[in-house]
Amino acid sequence: MRSVIVLLILAIVILALANAIRIGQCQTEPKRVFYDLKDAPALFEKFIKDYKKHYKNAQDKRIHYLAFVESLVKINKNNEMSIKEGPQSAVFGISNFSDWTDEEFHRMADGLKHPPSNWGRK
Repeated sequence: MRSVIVLLILAIVILALANAIRIGQCQTEPKRVFYDLKDAPALFEKFIKDYKKHYKNAQDKRIHYLAFVESLVKINKNNEMSIKEGPQSAVFGISNFSDWTDEEFHRMADGLKHPPSNWGRK
């Protein structure tokens, strides 16, 4: 019985060490991307394909392109600031919201602050 307990404790220690090693391997410096704004047109076209975006017309596409460029500037700025905060800080990049205008963000945020009156009712 005593040998079974010793083996069980040994197995737990080995698993804990293996987990600690695995966690340690995950704590490497995250890869931060800095976007060259000269590449914005190509990045936007890739973004449209990757996120299957569709715009009403050329003017709507232009509005969202400008919002996308603003997002690239913010991403670069935030990644620069996060480097100063250390290797475990946030990493910023292009997402499906990168073409949202300020108005679209505010509309979404207002919807979160004021849920529909029938929310949670069945």
